[in-house]
Amino acid sequence: MELLIVLVVIGIAVTLGFPSLSAAVHDARLAAATGAVVDALEYARLNAMMSGRGTQVVVDYKLNSFEVRQFEFGGAVFGSGWQLSAPAVESGSYEIMQHPGKKGLPYKVYLAQQSIFQGVGIVHARFVTNNVASFDSLGRPSAGGSVILAIGDSQAVVNLEPLTGRVTANDS
Repeated sequence: MELLIVLVVIGIAVTLGFPSLSAAVHDARLAAATGAVVDALEYARLNAMMSGRGTQVVVDYKLNSFEVRQFEFGGAVFGSGWQLSAPAVESGSYEIMQHPGKKGLPYKVYLAQQSIFQGVGIVHARFVTNNVASFDSLGRPSAGGSVILAIGDSQAVVNLEPLTGRVTANDS
């Protein structure tokens, strides 16, 4: 009988505490997803400065994903001499990079496919060039912009400052 009373008391305590536990889990998932977007933008900026090549973060709110891409030169970069040929510099494309923390895997994050981000969605992404944040070889963004993430009634905004390339996040 004492065990039954203890179990009932524990059940009531868990039931009363469940809403706050659920809110804490939502907050943690939103913070993790926000941090992942911040990390991608900061990594792209740093990589652009270190490699001397343009780097982008492409956000796809329809697929609830984002990826980091780097410019890859087309053809022979130095041709037959030690000077960069104009066609090699001007031709090429942005290719998805390898994830710095996951050797051999592309730097593409699908929020819905990872339990740590479960329930978090990309509500909106806005940069001047569609949903693409681009950084030049000096780490300067082509423009500022923002990404809005949400879970339930909670939202977080990741901002990219247009002049400095500084990345900030806040939740509302």
